[in-house]
Amino acid sequence: MEDGIKVSVVIPVYNCAPYLRQCLDSVVGQTLKEIEIICVDDGSTDQSPQILQEYADKDNRVRVLTQKNLYAGAARNNGLEHAGGEYIIFWDSDDYFDLDALKLMYDRAISLDADLCVCNAQNFDSQTGNFLAHSYVRKPYPQTDVFNINDCKDRIYTFTSTVTWNKLVRRSFMMEQQIRFQQQQHINDVLASLLILSLAKRICICDKRLIYYRMNRKGSLMESYGEKLDSVMSAYEETGRELKKRGLLEDPQILQSLVDKAVGVYFFTMPYVDSYDQYLAYFDRMTRQDSFLILGRDNINGNKNMQRYLDMKKMSPGDFLFSEYRRLTGQNEEKQQKIGALKREASAEKKAAAANLKAANKETKAAREDLQKTKNECEQLRGQLSQKDKLLSLRSVRAALSVSRFLGRARQK
Repeated sequence: MEDGIKVSVVIPVYNCAPYLRQCLDSVVGQTLKEIEIICVDDGSTDQSPQILQEYADKDNRVRVLTQKNLYAGAARNNGLEHAGGEYIIFWDSDDYFDLDALKLMYDRAISLDADLCVCNAQNFDSQTGNFLAHSYVRKPYPQTDVFNINDCKDRIYTFTSTVTWNKLVRRSFMMEQQIRFQQQQHINDVLASLLILSLAKRICICDKRLIYYRMNRKGSLMESYGEKLDSVMSAYEETGRELKKRGLLEDPQILQSLVDKAVGVYFFTMPYVDSYDQYLAYFDRMTRQDSFLILGRDNINGNKNMQRYLDMKKMSPGDFLFSEYRRLTGQNEEKQQKIGALKREASAEKKAAAANLKAANKETKAAREDLQKTKNECEQLRGQLSQKDKLLSLRSVRAALSVSRFLGRARQK
């Protein structure tokens, strides 16, 4: 650890000027002050370099590295080589972060002597600002303070996402294990993330939503996923080869976790194909080519996506497409039935509420009438009392006059 730096924050930056200030404000404002902020400009052509320099001029914890456009994986590797913190985290320049994020994760990691601390995150829509339901820490995982791959072999790759921005990692661990990011244009954090999960001896969880992940951004991955399908498959194929080389896939439970993860991602990305020809190529790469999925392990029992994959391997591209159509149609019919049932339930509740409201209005009207009747009776009583007061007052005057006359006659005698 150099100069008491507790955490190195590495931020690849490429043409993110509209979001960069929000990101950097949330980083320099962290309540954990002993940090360094390494921003790696990946050949930006907008105002990002000027914004980075502005922050570097104001805060000596901010360093700016520049490189030609080699993509985020290479930028993260560049930042890692220049980092000196005890721990390191890789954040994205279009997200923003809870101001206590680093303190909470660092304190937990230090207290448990953890190589890795994983936190949760909150998705939000860049266009509307609305928060979106999603979790980056998914149970079950070992309910102990620390655990590792041996404690949850069948869930090690699926209890959290393959992103690295929710993972605070001991820097010396990354260097010793020679963990680096893939240098491809897209989906370049899968290898590093899964190696970290595989090799960390002590993993802890900070199940708080500390990262605000921007979605629906113009130019983002999801907007043009169809162009990046090759990167998705390349990322997992290279990861499979590396894990196999390190002897990690000899255990069938670990292999199962990896296959579950990859198959889920492959099926998730399949709807983003742009044409039937692209679909055929994607289908062939999933089922025919020599990827890590094709290991002669058809007896592996996995989740429902794994069963879809095993069925897919037995079909032609056209047959699988038709089976997916039938599956989705069935799902749609089931959803329509559920929607119909919910509508009927809502209608019944609405009618019951209307009846209750009608009864309540009737009771309210009766109560108002009773109240008015009581008010009228009170007014009548007030009138009667007023008349009695007047009579009493008149009698008092008459009595006083009688007494006065009596006393007058008495004095004359």
